Amino acid sequence: MSTDHVVIIGAGIAGLSAASYLARSGYNVTVLESHALPGGLCTSWKRGQYTIDYCVHWLMGTKEGSEFNQLWKDLGAFTNDDGSTVPIVNFDQFSTMGLSTGDSITLYSDLEALEKELLRYGDEDRKEVHAFIASLKKLGSITFSVGLDRAVNI
Repeated sequence: MSTDHVVIIGAGIAGLSAASYLARSGYNVTVLESHALPGGLCTSWKRGQYTIDYCVHWLMGTKEGSEFNQLWKDLGAFTNDDGSTVPIVNFDQFSTMGLSTGDSITLYSDLEALEKELLRYGDEDRKEVHAFIASLKKLGSITFSVGLDRAVNI
């Protein structure tokens, strides 16, 4: 075990992930959190056989084969307390929001469908919508390596 000590401020998903990798790499780690429970915006609770996920409405990167999917697996995010795998459902739609006009707008997981939907309500924002979609595509293509003996490269 290393004599190097790292203090992590915040027990949200970023702080807990960093602490996990540092501890597995031999560092002494202390995590400080101001709230009563760890998890930050990535907190959930059980109701009967269901897990209610408050993870900022969805956990990004759960799609099999995505770069983040491997990160979540490595951190144990897809494993129940009993060791079984957490069933993950990836919906075509994240959310539908009602507008003051009585209409609604849907946030799709498919970026082309999302872009079309956003332009339906704001064609005058075409430049910004294209930039937003391009940023999401770039985020989705981030590659990084995870493991006990190497750093996370983003």
